[in-house]
Amino acid sequence: MTAIAVLGAGAFGTALAITLARDGREVVLWGRDGTAVAAMRRTRVNAARLPGAELPEALRLSDDLAASTRADTLLLALPAQATGGFLADHHALLDGKALVATAKGVDMASLRGPTALIAAACPAARAAVLTGPSFAADIARGLPTALTLACTDEATGEALQANLSTPSCGYTAPPT
Repeated sequence: MTAIAVLGAGAFGTALAITLARDGREVVLWGRDGTAVAAMRRTRVNAARLPGAELPEALRLSDDLAASTRADTLLLALPAQATGGFLADHHALLDGKALVATAKGVDMASLRGPTALIAAACPAARAAVLTGPSFAADIARGLPTALTLACTDEATGEALQANLSTPSCGYTAPPT
């Protein structure tokens, strides 16, 4: 089991972080808004994005991107329209890591999907996509959920599947 950072403290990122931390993973949830992160640290709830879902004590919260990206696996829980710029701005911290995009859709400026954005900004990264159907509130509540993990590299995909699966949230690889 390796350390996981969830980059993006929106509803989906928070729900994934909660589930992984509850299952004993070493998880940090990064948010860009230091005031919001401090409030989550104090209240152990992300009231703005996922009200009512308690953040486990084991879940670390951070607004320090450099410290957060020391994890082996990074879940990019960012809006599709922000992903390309984020990757370009922070490629030195991200390149070479396992980067798992969780956003739906394409970047409207470049018309690239998540893995193409990752490849363009971080060519040494091991790119994957994690997608539903799912709802953040269901994931956070521990309801059974299935997500699909897609990755062009089989070994990376299998390692990510093992690292990200929990008893309530299983990730399946699509058939080859």
